[in-house]
Amino acid sequence: MAIVGTTAGLVNEPLATMTVVVARSLVNVMDIGMIEFTVTPKNADFGKDSLAFISFPTYYNPFIGCMMRCTMYDATKKADGERLYCNVAWDYTLRVMGPATAAKKDAAFALRVYGVQMNLHAAAGNFGFGLTNATYWASHSQLTEFKAAADTTTGSWMGKLPIDITSMTVSSNIMRSTADITAAFTLPTTSDGVTGGSDFIAMTLPFQWGGVMAWTDGTATAAASLKLVTTTGTGSAAKTTKSAVKGAVVQVSGCTVVFQLDAAATTTKLAETGSYEFVLSGVPTAEKAAGAAAMNLGSVVLSVGKVADGGRGFSSAQLFPALAA
Repeated sequence: MAIVGTTAGLVNEPLATMTVVVARSLVNVMDIGMIEFTVTPKNADFGKDSLAFISFPTYYNPFIGCMMRCTMYDATKKADGERLYCNVAWDYTLRVMGPATAAKKDAAFALRVYGVQMNLHAAAGNFGFGLTNATYWASHSQLTEFKAAADTTTGSWMGKLPIDITSMTVSSNIMRSTADITAAFTLPTTSDGVTGGSDFIAMTLPFQWGGVMAWTDGTATAAASLKLVTTTGTGSAAKTTKSAVKGAVVQVSGCTVVFQLDAAATTTKLAETGSYEFVLSGVPTAEKAAGAAAMNLGSVVLSVGKVADGGRGFSSAQLFPALAA
């Protein structure tokens, strides 16, 4: 990010006294995760007339992710706060508009970006975090504050065997409606038990779906549930039971939902050779006819892993018949 001009009268030396700290969640290769920036501005409040420009290291996707969702985050309540409009301003650079309720200068605020596509990096690079206001940016395209902040340690590729997805069904084949997506799957036995004890399941919608704009803009949220499927007996005596596994949706972007199992010791964690049924409920279906007609060409991506690091097992399943208008 260019921050200093040299033309007479246009020199821009923004304050660098603010502090920026980076934290990430779900950081392994192929994860769609979250990056949190804890910022203490020193020049001005971060409010409705403010802009933040965040330059990402170039080992990230130049488009950063898939339909990112940006929010203020309340560290005390451990919950998302005000939804912020954000978009890719140019390659590797995210523009975020400030909140209606200003975050005061000299006090830390947390800004989260969900839907970031993670990757490997041999050495951690720096994020460039700049603040300005809309008027100054419109007239000078310059920042008022800037700070470089180091990325966290790289994740890794931990997949060994693909998840065995036995079925992937959708409850409605009508575009511009809502549907439940149900995935039945079994975790394979890996050489090192890498997927055993997994505490999250993530589902990513295919390109043809077009994402869910309501998830991105915060006007709706995702709902999901998980069941352990157990079969006893054989033949005519076989009996299948489904028991609910406690958990909640903890991350949402326009294309990806992450469901985390309850942290209580009594909650069943995912086990290798175990069979499960994951349901993503009330998903708005494709809005565009071109994507709906090509729905059978897409694939839903399912992953499992541990929130402490990220995905440890992945697979994809071919999608559904074309959605009718």
